[in-house]
Amino acid sequence: MIRILFLILVVLSSVAFAQTEKKEPIKFFEFGTISDKLLKVKFDSFFIKLEEGSNFDGYIVNYGTNDEITKREKQIQKILISTEQQSIRVSIARGGESEKQKTVLWIVPDGGKPPIPERK
Repeated sequence: MIRILFLILVVLSSVAFAQTEKKEPIKFFEFGTISDKLLKVKFDSFFIKLEEGSNFDGYIVNYGTNDEITKREKQIQKILISTEQQSIRVSIARGGESEKQKTVLWIVPDGGKPPIPERK
């Protein structure tokens, strides 16, 4: 009888914990100035990870000067068009001015809140 009660308790507690699980954004990659070839490799890995979880959203946050961010956005758009990714959801955001250019790739589980860009 005690074993049955213990089993019920374990099952109910695992259900309760599963429902309260936070769906936080997961930082997948962060990188600065890189070649177009290496940028494509990083995005290919990012897309593969997004396809693994059909309920994942991708967020791309770019930092740097306005010109650096614009250039990086164009590079990313070129990659998105060339790979013809149909089954993934990706949003691109401007993180704002930064001394060093960087791009951060985030994976957000379904129902999770998008990442908040870092501000100085």
